[in-house]
Amino acid sequence: AFYSGLVSFTPERAGAGHALWAKVLIAGLLLLVPTTLMGGTYPALVRHATDRLRHEGRTASQLYAVNALGAVAGALVMAFALMPVLGMRLSLVVLALANGLVAAGALLLARWDHPPAEERPASDGIDALVPAPPLARRQVRIALLLILVEGFLAFTLEIAWTRYFSVVLGSSTYSIALVLAAFLSGIPLGSAWLSRSEAALRRPLWFFGWTQVLAGLSVLAPLALYPHLPWLLLNLGTLFSDQSSAFFLYEGCQLLVCFLVMLPPTVLIGMALPLLVKGLARDLARLGGDTGRVYAWNTWGNVAGALLAGLVLLPALGMEHLLRGAALGSGALGFVAIGLFSPKGRATWIRMGAAAALLVVGYFTAGPWRTEAFALRPSRRVERPLSLREAEARLATYRTRLFEDDPAGLLMVHAIGTVHGTEVPPSGETLILSMNGKPE
Repeated sequence: AFYSGLVSFTPERAGAGHALWAKVLIAGLLLLVPTTLMGGTYPALVRHATDRLRHEGRTASQLYAVNALGAVAGALVMAFALMPVLGMRLSLVVLALANGLVAAGALLLARWDHPPAEERPASDGIDALVPAPPLARRQVRIALLLILVEGFLAFTLEIAWTRYFSVVLGSSTYSIALVLAAFLSGIPLGSAWLSRSEAALRRPLWFFGWTQVLAGLSVLAPLALYPHLPWLLLNLGTLFSDQSSAFFLYEGCQLLVCFLVMLPPTVLIGMALPLLVKGLARDLARLGGDTGRVYAWNTWGNVAGALLAGLVLLPALGMEHLLRGAALGSGALGFVAIGLFSPKGRATWIRMGAAAALLVVGYFTAGPWRTEAFALRPSRRVERPLSLREAEARLATYRTRLFEDDPAGLLMVHAIGTVHGTEVPPSGETLILSMNGKPE
């Protein structure tokens, strides 16, 4: 009723983009207060758990990894356990009560808290690497801008992957949870690795640059496989019965397929924020504020990426070119960081040139996608596996009439019984309209 009072609504004007300002306003009123409070937890815990400035990188990485691991568990438990059993309302009540338990635990921890020890001069060995020389104000601003762009690119990839897997897995709550869990799983892995080796990183901002270059390469590398995943998932469904007892095992195998595509780049993405915290932190007393500032800039990049990618870039470019563009963007971001925060030398330029060549080769050799392949729809009710030769024979009778990304979903029309190369459709062909891979 509130929404209807804000906008003039008629069925002819319905759609995902209709009265977007009103939808943003309503969502903001509902979510702004709790999410603002959520955003303060990570910086507060980083400050609480750090007793020496030289430990800030390890602490930031460990807490970021554990927090992301909790997010993975939350996505899966909510979709596969809480909502099917309790429904949406009771699930939210349970989560609110769980937040109360977390608050009680934090208050108990605060009672046992002790003031951090005074910062002592670094000794020999690894500690000699810290404290690092202070950054100029201009360098700090550039670093914050880099983490903003990284957040934008990360959520651009997440939007593109969500659209892709909604087609090949189906646009259900389960599929969205699998994509979200796969996307978030790389963050604890990357952060956990970083927590073990961050003390040896003399130049975290330079290392951040190389993680972005490698992330771009790892997005481009499997692009040529994307049209083949519907066939792979179709055959995967033949391995399981259509009984409910096989459901969770089947969904677990689908999650592994998501890992195949998403895990390498997200592991590298998961290193970005802890690296920036380590690179910018120079004072233990201001560590919480510095961490919060990096986290805020990264999150604002996430917000911009979600909005622009979902509402503008995805419809304009399509998911394939959006993935390619985000990969090149990550590479360019990495080159900027390397150029600004690494010592200039012949070896640096050679490495950057080789990485740039790999990005260009990967961009031009990974496509374009054969859109007819998305007409194969995975199902657990397929009686027998479909060989690659049989799949090719079937797809040879298909012709794509429409393949267009809309903010609401991927619209596809495939003609069956069409001979490739003919412009005039033969009589008697069948047209199939699909929305996010689901035949309508």
